[in-house]
Amino acid sequence: MIHFWRKPGKTLIYLLSLFMMAGLLGTPVYAQPGEGDNTTGTDQTAENTGNGNTGESMDQTGNGVTGGVIPGDNAITDGKITVKLQDGAPEALKAYLAEHPDELIIDVYKVEDAKKDTKFDTYTYTPVEGFAVDGFDLSTYDGLKQFTAEKWEELTEKLAEKVVGKTISHDTATYNVQKKDLHHGIYLILAHGNLDPYYETRTTTIPSTEEGKPDKVVTETLTIFETDTNRYFFKPVLVAVPSTNEKTDEEMKTSDGPWKFELDVYLKPEEAPLYGSLTINKKIVTLNNRPIDEKWITPVTVVFRINGWKDEKKTGEPFYSNYASITIPNGTPVTVEHIPVGTYVEVEEEYTGAGYTRVLDGEGPILTAVIPAPDAGTPQVTFTFKDTYNDELKKGYGIMNTFTKTDADNWSWKNDVGQNSSGTNPAEGGPQ
Repeated sequence: MIHFWRKPGKTLIYLLSLFMMAGLLGTPVYAQPGEGDNTTGTDQTAENTGNGNTGESMDQTGNGVTGGVIPGDNAITDGKITVKLQDGAPEALKAYLAEHPDELIIDVYKVEDAKKDTKFDTYTYTPVEGFAVDGFDLSTYDGLKQFTAEKWEELTEKLAEKVVGKTISHDTATYNVQKKDLHHGIYLILAHGNLDPYYETRTTTIPSTEEGKPDKVVTETLTIFETDTNRYFFKPVLVAVPSTNEKTDEEMKTSDGPWKFELDVYLKPEEAPLYGSLTINKKIVTLNNRPIDEKWITPVTVVFRINGWKDEKKTGEPFYSNYASITIPNGTPVTVEHIPVGTYVEVEEEYTGAGYTRVLDGEGPILTAVIPAPDAGTPQVTFTFKDTYNDELKKGYGIMNTFTKTDADNWSWKNDVGQNSSGTNPAEGGPQ
């Protein structure tokens, strides 16, 4: 629980932490003071800039006149923010942005104007035109005290819904580049890439822990950034400028130091791999122009083994392994989905089918490729294996079963002849 004390001047006031906690509840955000904080010597006088300052003076001892400025706040200092990645962010994204920092776009929307309180060492806020949200009033000190962390999270989401996908005036920056000239207030920050659309809406149901109460449905607006191999999701963030915090995961206070006008805002995104696919085709050929007698050919199932590694040298055991099959001579190509982009795959015809022999035709027994991103402008991988009939009248046939894990204990199942079912893990007596 966060406590508040009504004492003027340079008194401990646990207040501004609330303005940052909306970001903390989703993507953790840290705002830390940068260099160049505005500090002055002895007495200082502020002109009336519309931020609630009265033009009266306050000395550095905290015993100044009510309505004056606070230490380090001359009422005309604009804020500066730099958006960075938190230490715990995915290493792959850190490495990518070190090489391509301009690709991460930072949208900065001013959603609340700050007003310096005339009695207490704090600010109150009024919505910028177009950003008022019913049920959320930050214009009084008493009103601010009513905002829980959950309420700040709700406000952040509602503000994000007002801007994504719409043409609304805002400032723009890029990753790790200081955004200057921010007048005092609360800012909504969205980090994303050059995608269309650059956001998605995710709905999650949280089961109720109390009997008789309904489950909670949470809607989140997430902005998206993609690298060559991964997709990253960012939650919207609210940042108060100026701030008194050292770290926004701790309660902030105005005890000894001045207000901070240069803030580093740290984001921690959620990482998910991009997926591609590969297609395997089977072609029956003749050797030495010898025709295949169709009346002697019976269907057989050809089996392919697919292995994948994360590096080109294919170090160690494959992290991806799968099988696919085609029924020949007239089977259609099979497409294997959901292979992580960037995977170095090897496909081998492990079983040619009884009565058939593999024709290498200048290729090795194993075909290799790298899985590209679906929208990278590169065609998805297609392998074509060639076989010839070897005059043996053996018959063989098979069915390819596909299992999909639906939760910790259950799987769904289907095969290429139209059968399907669901049940427990196959290893524990489920569908085989």
